[in-house]
Parts: sequence; C-alpha cells; structure tokens
Amino acid sequence: STDTLTKLGIPYVVIAFSSIEEQKKAIMIIGKSIGREKEAAEYISYYNSCEERVKKITAKIPKDKRVRVYHSILEPLKTDGKRSISVEWMNIAGVINVSTEEKRGFSGEEHVANIEQVLLWNPQAVITHEDASFDTIKSSVQWSTIDAVKNGKVYRMPNGISRWGHPGSLETPLAMLWTVKTVYPEYSGSINLKDETKKFYKKFPKSCPDIPVY
Repeated sequence: STDTLTKLGIPYVVIAFSSIEEQKKAIMIIGKSIGREKEAAEYISYYNSCEERVKKITAKIPKDKRVRVYHSILEPLKTDGKRSISVEWMNIAGVINVSTEEKRGFSGEEHVANIEQVLLWNPQAVITHEDASFDTIKSSVQWSTIDAVKNGKVYRMPNGISRWGHPGSLETPLAMLWTVKTVYPEYSGSINLKDETKKFYKKFPKSCPDIPVY
C-alpha cells in the first residue's frame, strides 16, 4: 500500500485513468517522474498521429455502412460499458459498440452480458482477444445465429506486451489501426499493419516509460 511506501521512504507516483486523454497525461507524468519526458512525448505524438490517420479514414465511411461490433473481453460474455477506454478507440475506428448503445447498453466500465442480450444486439462483427473465446464464439450453437458468426466476421485481436486496446495497454494506437483495417478493409488500404507493428515494437517498448498493464 502507499502507507507502507511512505513509511519506508520509497518515492512513488499514483496513476489512474479512465479515458484516452487521461492515459496520455498519465504517460507524461510517468515520463517526467523517471526522467523520460522525451520518450513519453514521442509515444504520445505517435498515439495522436494514429488517431488522426484513423479519423481521416472513418470520415469517409457513410453512416449506413458503419458496422455494429461486439467486443469480447477475455471471456465470451464479458464486454464493455460506456466508460471504457475500449469504447473510445472503437468509436475512433468507426465501429458501433453494441454493448454501449443508448437503449440497451451498459453503463460503467466492464460487464458480463448474457447470451440473450448478445442475440438481441445481433452484432455484424465480433472482436475478441483470447483463443478460447474465439473458438467458443465461432463454434458454439448458442452463438451460431448471430450475424457476425453466420457471415464469418469473428476476429481474433492481437496480443503483444498486453492485449491490444485493453485499458492499460501500450498498444492502443495499434488497436485503432487494426480495428479499422480489419472491419473496413475497403477504406483502409493506406494502413500496412505488418510494417506498422514492426516499427512500433522496435521503437516504443524500449524507449517509452512503462504504463500499468493488467
């Protein structure tokens, strides 16, 4: 606890964030605390550039072409609430997060849904981080009538240092690029995800101050 650290005279910084902008501020605070402000600023500059690139792509996608997506977190039925960072990067990537829709969505951060709710949402695509969840969603009879499953639109999101796009993830910029590239390939030909990923891992994990990874 912080009380113990205080008693022992160990310096510490307490960081908490619940939005992308707060996450960027947290990275700068950590960078300043450990003498890595330059590296933190470079990472945030990259983060911002990814947002702008993705927004330019999604600005060209008509509203009636926006895809309704269910985001599975770890377990098939664990998903986002309206205050999740995941909702922000999914919005930037131009998709509609079904678990946060106004009439039938969840508030807060993360929630466990039930299969009946997912059937009612009937997403056009599903993204998930885990192999087990990916296999369950693709092969389970319970999920078989959902449009995303019927049309082969279930996608396994990459994991790197952490799960891309998770609230404490360093790879949220990559999550935005991956999502728009995966869901809207016809609009995102300018993104070379393989090259982008190589450049990212060559530069940032070694130079950027650590942020919490869950």
